[in-house]
Formats: sequence, structure tokens, C-alpha cells
Amino acid sequence: EDGFKDISDDIANQVGLDWFDIMPAVRKGVASYKSKTYAVPIDGDVIIMLYRTDLVEERGLPTPNTWDDVLDIIDYYDEEENSDFTGDGKADFAICFSTKSLDI
Repeated sequence: EDGFKDISDDIANQVGLDWFDIMPAVRKGVASYKSKTYAVPIDGDVIIMLYRTDLVEERGLPTPNTWDDVLDIIDYYDEEENSDFTGDGKADFAICFSTKSLDI
């Protein structure tokens, strides 16, 4: 009784809120518990990874589903293959992340 209020019925009838416009991972992982809704997320950060299949699957490396898979791919290019993707004679990074908005 003194905990969080179940707002499942409230959000179902809320004008202007389409509950299914909210990404499922955010709906289920942040706003809900045991199939009941306790919050309406206003913002949810999403991290995606893009990779070149010709540099991963075609070499028999695992599809990167976990950070351990990513490390396996990095190790492969650090140890097994010349990672000069740009052809300038210098090894390139096996992975890089955008560090600021609109960097990609």
C-alpha cells in the first residue's frame, strides 16, 4: 500500500499518450515490473552497434551480441590480421565510438 502505484489502467486511457510508441525495452525494463506499469518514461537512451558483416561473419567471427563478442572481434584483428582498413600502412582501430552528438 505504501509503495508505487500501479498506473497500468491510467496509461491505457491517457489521451495523447500512445504507450506503444515507447520502445519495448524501455517500457518493460524501466517502467514496468511483473506486467504492471509504475512509471511513464520521458526519455530513454538507446545504444546501437553497426558493424561490417564482411569483416565479421565472412571470417567466421561471432555476430556481436555481447561485449565479449566485441572483444573477440577486436582480439582477432589485433592478433590475426593486418587491421589496415584504410590502406595507409598503419593499423586502424578495430572499434570506435562516437564521442559527441552528430559525430557519425
